[in-house]
Amino acid sequence: MQSFQPLQEKAYTALQEMIERRELEPGKIYSLTQIAKEMKISRTPLKDAVVRLSQAKYVDIIPSKGFCLHEISESDIDDTCQVRQAIENMCAMALIDSQYSSYGRVTMRQMAVILDEMKAMADQPDKVDEFLELDIRFHNALVGFLENKALEEIYASHSYQIRMLAKNSLTTNNRMQNTCDEHEAILNAITDKNYEACYHAVQKHLISTKELSLLVLKDNK
Repeated sequence: MQSFQPLQEKAYTALQEMIERRELEPGKIYSLTQIAKEMKISRTPLKDAVVRLSQAKYVDIIPSKGFCLHEISESDIDDTCQVRQAIENMCAMALIDSQYSSYGRVTMRQMAVILDEMKAMADQPDKVDEFLELDIRFHNALVGFLENKALEEIYASHSYQIRMLAKNSLTTNNRMQNTCDEHEAILNAITDKNYEACYHAVQKHLISTKELSLLVLKDNK
């Protein structure tokens, strides 16, 4: 088992990176045998990696043929938004209660620094990829505050969907600046210990991302 696991991880990481770099073509069916040959590994660790990637909705498995890239649907967008609303609101409320603890102060400072970096590039459309990484870090800092591994695993299982939906929404007009404004509203509500304002700020931010993602999905059909 010890000699097998690294091969599975190698296959998983390699495919994940290929997908995120958009090196695989949408709608094309990829053969496990061919991909395994290119990676110079056997089919078994590759097959296990593909199963894991399908669970995270990177790919769809085509029985007896291979796999293809998963195409984001309206249902995916709804599911991801609901998961984020549940987890991020819980974490934001917890941070309100513990913002003056040592870890609370670290988290607040971390989120504030990230927001400042985002503001510095909010008017530069060519910086979307860098802005996206900061956006992901901002939300991961919030979710990581609770140090609840079970919640983090659920959140991580939607990481690809979260990334793709955020990237799609950031391509729309003024979304980078609006994202900064919405992040700032969340931080201000936490600082003010305003539970209602915090809840609505998180909801507004996530629903905006959802609605823009739906628009992009419809435009691409």
